[in-house]
Order: sequence, then structure tokens, then C-alpha cells
Amino acid sequence: MAEKRTIEFKDFKLTVERIGEGRYSVLFRGALSYDYDGAPVLEGERKTIEADFKFLFYPRSSLMEKDNLFELAFPTSEKEEKFLSWLENVKKQCGGIED
Repeated sequence: MAEKRTIEFKDFKLTVERIGEGRYSVLFRGALSYDYDGAPVLEGERKTIEADFKFLFYPRSSLMEKDNLFELAFPTSEKEEKFLSWLENVKKQCGGIED
């Protein structure tokens, strides 16, 4: 995998960057609005994809940008391969275009 990948979907962008051995930074941008209380609300495909991502991989929120940036650390190469396979499937199923 390249060190940094940006996949553009219909209403948001997903950037995945390898930051170390078995460690990734995942950034979601776009398809985000705010409700009357000022709390962020996910929209469209991002809502589904981010929910699946959180359910499958239990990412840590980054200290820099809690709502959009996540960090993953995989203890084994099998879990890392599962993430990369999931990423390719999401790209294919949702019509993502890679830069």
C-alpha cells in the first residue's frame, strides 16, 4: 500500500496514511452537518461507512481533531490485511475514486 491514499466518494473524502509499522491514520472529510445544539451529524454514505469502520476496527480518536481523525494500531498482520481488504471493498461498493 502507498504511504498515503485519498479516496473520494460522492459526498466525502477518506484519507488513509500509514504512520508506522501496523499503524494508520484515517481522516474523514465532508458529509458533516451540525444540529441545533452544535453537535456534528454525519450524512449520506459517510454515516454508514464510518459506523462500519468504528464497529469493525475500534479506532482511537486522534488528539488533534476528535470528530474526523482516527488512529489504528494492528497487533498482527492478519488484522492489518483485514482493514486493507475492507478499504478496497468499500471503495469498490460505494464507487470511490482514488487520487
